[in-house]
Amino acid sequence: MEIIEDYLHIAQFYPFVSQQVGIKIYELLKNYNSISNQLIILGGAVKLQKIKTKNITARHLALNSLCLSFIIYIMDCISKRI
Repeated sequence: MEIIEDYLHIAQFYPFVSQQVGIKIYELLKNYNSISNQLIILGGAVKLQKIKTKNITARHLALNSLCLSFIIYIMDCISKRI
């Protein structure tokens, strides 16, 4: 969250770098997507023993869904500021 705030601060005071800010935020979202895909969908969290259970449960999927909802909220705030 702090990284995104820094990017927004830069974009607000230096409008000519707003495209670069968008690219960096896109990269952050892309990394989140690939890591969550590996850990949850492909079962990497079980293989790496990141979770205590032997299965990915609905609780894990719901937590990931909440994180994605938070990211969508942040993206709305970002689009209003830039």
